[in-house]
Amino acid sequence: MKTFVALALAGVASAITQNDIKYMDYLATQGKGYATISEFNFRAALFAKRDSILAKINENPEHTFTVGHNFLSDWTEEEKSKLHQTYPEESDDEDLLNMATAYTIKYPSSIDWKAKGAVTAIKY
Repeated sequence: MKTFVALALAGVASAITQNDIKYMDYLATQGKGYATISEFNFRAALFAKRDSILAKINENPEHTFTVGHNFLSDWTEEEKSKLHQTYPEESDDEDLLNMATAYTIKYPSSIDWKAKGAVTAIKY
């Protein structure tokens, strides 16, 4: 019910953009809702920033993976740091992009499993 109220108020307060629709879908998927328009807008801005970073990661044709949103996508760094009982670092979200690039694994285009001895003869 809170999500519906937040969505209705957001629609009345301003024109709805594609980012707002994507964020509202995220809220519905995660079962989240916010009581005020100001918090909705604040969280939507955090979500939009992370969404653009995730899009950049997914655009890289060398990546053998895709990334997506989770329940932390509209949390502040301070809120996320409480999960680990650490303090937020003085860094920007580009670290996420750098981490994804660093962990990209280069796999060969084909592997001869028979030559590697990983395939055994069929046993009847």
